[in-house]
Amino acid sequence: RRRAWRASERREIENLPANLDEVERLISDEVICADAPNVADFQIASSLRLLLAIDELGPLIDNRPATEHARRLFPHPYPADGFPWVLPEEWLQPLKG
Repeated sequence: RRRAWRASERREIENLPANLDEVERLISDEVICADAPNVADFQIASSLRLLLAIDELGPLIDNRPATEHARRLFPHPYPADGFPWVLPEEWLQPLKG
C-alpha cells in the first residue's frame, strides 16, 4: 500500500509543471483570477499556497503567475510555512528544468 501511495505522490510531483501551466491558462482565459474570485479560485489557490509551504517545492514553483495568484488570495503564510517534506531528489528534477 505504501508503495502505491509513493507512486501516486511521485506522479503528482511530475505532473506539477503541467498542472501549473493549466492554472496559468485558466488565469489567461479569465476562468479564474477575474474581477471577483470564484470557488475555483479558492480551491486552486489554497492548494497552491499549501504547496508553497513545502521547503523543497516552494522555491521551485515560486514566482509563477499561478503562485502569485495564490498569494493574492492567501497573502499570509500558512502556519506550516517552512514545512520540511523530504522528497527524493529525482522527483524534483521535472521542476528544476
